[in-house]
Amino acid sequence: MGDPFDDAFDYDDASPDRQAVCRVMWANNEAMIRELERLRDVEAVSRRRWEALLPNRDALVLLALDEAGRDLDEAERVRLIDARPDLDRLRREIPATDAVVARMTADAADFDLCWGETFDASAPQSEPLRPARADDRTPVPHRRSLRRVAWRASFVFTLALIAVVSVLMLRREATETVLTAQAAKTLRFGDGTLVRLRPGATLAYAKPSQGSTRTVRLTGNAVFEVVHTGVPFTVETPSGRVVVTGTVFGVRATRDETQVTLVEGRVMLAPKDAATGVTLAPGQQSRVVPGALPTTPSDVDIADEMAWSGRFYFHDTPLRVAAERLTSHYRTTVLVDRRLADERVNGEFDDTTPLPEILRILASTLPSAQVDTVEDGFRLR
Repeated sequence: MGDPFDDAFDYDDASPDRQAVCRVMWANNEAMIRELERLRDVEAVSRRRWEALLPNRDALVLLALDEAGRDLDEAERVRLIDARPDLDRLRREIPATDAVVARMTADAADFDLCWGETFDASAPQSEPLRPARADDRTPVPHRRSLRRVAWRASFVFTLALIAVVSVLMLRREATETVLTAQAAKTLRFGDGTLVRLRPGATLAYAKPSQGSTRTVRLTGNAVFEVVHTGVPFTVETPSGRVVVTGTVFGVRATRDETQVTLVEGRVMLAPKDAATGVTLAPGQQSRVVPGALPTTPSDVDIADEMAWSGRFYFHDTPLRVAAERLTSHYRTTVLVDRRLADERVNGEFDDTTPLPEILRILASTLPSAQVDTVEDGFRLR
């Protein structure tokens, strides 16, 4: 057998015997199954990108006709001019577009050749010439129209190649890394974005090129601290999609559900194959399952909901609540005087940070507060 990726593409054209061998190999090969899932994921992303950048696919036909040297009528020329900005943006953001247009242009030439051999050459030549009547003066316009309609029908097949070409271009231009965290692991991207993977989480990502979209795929639990660059950052999961610009949020992703808790900034949570969803504000949470819309964002206790993350997130949290969290985690008593109990504190700390350091920082944000060491632990007063 060849490369697993190539085998996946060649499956439909393979012989029945080879297809049977592929099925057996895939059924017993977890790496192959992940490869096929990745292929489907990337193909879905490519389709969405094409649809978002070029809603009117007829414009691609007109572009190919124009570059093949075909004459466009006045209405088609106007439509092509109107679509030029979308086409230029498509070519910039998806390099595979040029390959698709070149293929369509070649197909147009081949189609004309076949048309001429099949129809023009077989037209009766022995019929004597006679003056044309008004009711039968249609051959030239009709043949031109019929030829274009037939060639556009062949474009349906070319559209099926778009996702494949996009996937192959993406695969060639970017090396994807798949990381499975056996223990808690922190990953920092070149743009400064930080990803904190929890044990068992799997993250797939490619080194982004300048101006490209920032997209990762996650299964498991992770916290993202996304740096604003002007380019959206997208987290794809088995059941949903999170789109952000610059923010801090937690994602818990299984095959059956995606849960997003927003710490700061703003994110959109959508079903996996949908363009829009719900927008979360800081301190809100939403969930999405396959085949359904995301739940309406609801207010949650961030410190409680993010307890799994390996970090303490205190955002406008009463000091007594923060003390309870710290007492539970460090198994050391943290007492709070009554006058400070309802004071609000803010801060983010790794759960490996020494407790005295966390208490010192929290105390420094409160009026006239200090930390004392007592017999069983610490006291804030």
